[in-house]
Amino acid sequence: MHPDLRHAALLKSMDLPHHQKIDDRLPYREGVTIPFPTSKRENKGTLVDVGMGQVILPNATIEPYTRVTLDMSRVKEHSNTEYITLATLATPTDPTTKHGYYWGYATRQAPSLSAVITESPYENGYDFVIGTSERGTPLTSTVLSTLPKFAHLLVVLGGQAGIEAAAENDSQLNLDSGNVSDLFDWWINCVPGQGSRTIRTEEAIWIVLGQLFGEIQKKGMN
Repeated sequence: MHPDLRHAALLKSMDLPHHQKIDDRLPYREGVTIPFPTSKRENKGTLVDVGMGQVILPNATIEPYTRVTLDMSRVKEHSNTEYITLATLATPTDPTTKHGYYWGYATRQAPSLSAVITESPYENGYDFVIGTSERGTPLTSTVLSTLPKFAHLLVVLGGQAGIEAAAENDSQLNLDSGNVSDLFDWWINCVPGQGSRTIRTEEAIWIVLGQLFGEIQKKGMN
């Protein structure tokens, strides 16, 4: 097991659509490519373990131990044959864009706070950016109601020292703790009177998204 995963069993379990059990049936399934057994090395294509058997993709050549998303819509039941043959490659976004399933998230590493915003993966960038801070405006129902329609919204949460520290150490920004709010369309506080000096980022994610989710569902155009 990879050392980065040695504590994975301590994490809370998540019963998500892409974490399928052996008898779950959805149009898509995540898998990992594996080498053919020694006795089967003459096989052409790619072998994929999908947790309910092994899929063979005869026309694909993918390196072993690569994560792939497969379209399983033509696979009714796993027969007694050695390999599942009716699955096809899909893009990782197909389960969400075609069927509306939540299929996990992608990560993007950015070297600075400004790069988080300017290096958007979307052609037209983010059209609304929210910063969170204990020094922000309390997020009330009145503030929430002013959220405009958007295609791509970005919510920024700071680390232990807050977004202010990231802004002050960004050479591309001429900002300090007093005007860092100028970087955002909203500068909000989701936990007014928090009491503790800091809130863990993993806790802040649930707090912030829990308050924003309803309005995001109404105003999001995608």
